Amino acid sequence: MAKCFDVPQNISEVLSSLQKIQEFLSESENGQHKLNMLMSKGELLSTILPKDK
Repeated sequence: MAKCFDVPQNISEVLSSLQKIQEFLSESENGQHKLNMLMSKGELLSTILPKDK
């Protein structure tokens, strides 16, 4: 059986699992935000720079 579907032994295990999930989600959200920033800056640069090269 997969480990994540085991019945947790106690509440603290549940809480620590939830905390790990929360940390993971906030990290990936942060990464997505940075990626979006980079993309929009890239688009801005491409509009500023001359097209003919």
